[in-house]
Amino acid sequence: MKLLVIHTSWLSALGLWSRHRTVYGKAYTFFLFLTSFINFISMFINLIHCNGKLNCSFENITYSSLSFTALYTRVVFLIYEDLYFDVHDALHLLMEKFKTHKYTEKAELVTRRIATICIVYYSLVTVYYNAAPLIDLNKCRIRNKSDTAITCGLPTPESYPFKTTENPGYIIAYMFQAITSVISFKSFIQPSMLNASIIYHIIGHLYMIQDELTSLLEQNTNERIDKLKQIIRHHSALIELNSSICKALNHMLLMYTVMLAVIFSVIGFQVLHMSTRVSACAYNIEWYTESVEFQKMIKLLILRSNNPLIVKSAFISDVCFASFAKVVSTTYTYLAMMYKMMILNDNK
Repeated sequence: MKLLVIHTSWLSALGLWSRHRTVYGKAYTFFLFLTSFINFISMFINLIHCNGKLNCSFENITYSSLSFTALYTRVVFLIYEDLYFDVHDALHLLMEKFKTHKYTEKAELVTRRIATICIVYYSLVTVYYNAAPLIDLNKCRIRNKSDTAITCGLPTPESYPFKTTENPGYIIAYMFQAITSVISFKSFIQPSMLNASIIYHIIGHLYMIQDELTSLLEQNTNERIDKLKQIIRHHSALIELNSSICKALNHMLLMYTVMLAVIFSVIGFQVLHMSTRVSACAYNIEWYTESVEFQKMIKLLILRSNNPLIVKSAFISDVCFASFAKVVSTTYTYLAMMYKMMILNDNK
């Protein structure tokens, strides 16, 4: 039984899985990487066109973060490409050496089902992502007079050296974004799914080891020792396999954690900022020409809006840039202190 077939097939289509790359294969991989890089740069440059408008800036930061994460994932996967080949081969070798077919086939069946569901879901998301601007084109043109970053008729706000409001510039920009959205979505999802599937296979092996240990005492003494030796060899191979996959996974998870923190900090700050603007909008209307009752109601609205809406994390910390900076600073302080203590212990 071949393992991780769906994942490796998609990764091959993304130029991320090839044991022997030909010149054309290398050119294809470079082309996809260059396309993703241009997509990220065009999003990032579009920040200049926001002219300091917060909503526009925040939307561009969010899109740029997602694009950079997809690009970063591609780079990490290509750097550790040989490691993934070794892990893939090791899973097959373990299956044959320790006769894990019962557990491996179950793990493979589950991972294939999950992979199929995720691929269908993200394919529909990609279709909606690219089709929604076309459906909402007229309303978007009205909204675009405000400080939104969304470019009408295009999935994402980006900067181009040509006009995108008329053809052929619009068609070129739209086709480019449609292609890069598929590359970005899949570059972000497929390596993550491959890592998750490999870990799920490792869990399947651990289930087998537990079952074998449970039934170990049922065998005679001579068979018991030989069986225990085999279990120890199996367990040692799994430890080595897990260490190998964690080398690449650590880099990816770090970026995913930072990206999610940045995105939710942006969203939290937007909620906080927009809720405090309510009081300014209420004060700027001509309330002084209205009745006393109207003025009292405006006063209550201003007083309430001075207490901003806040998104909290675990009911403890506010989700905003200030909290994010504080968490990063505190984490760095603790890590520096732990590192210093480790050095002191090593010197003793």
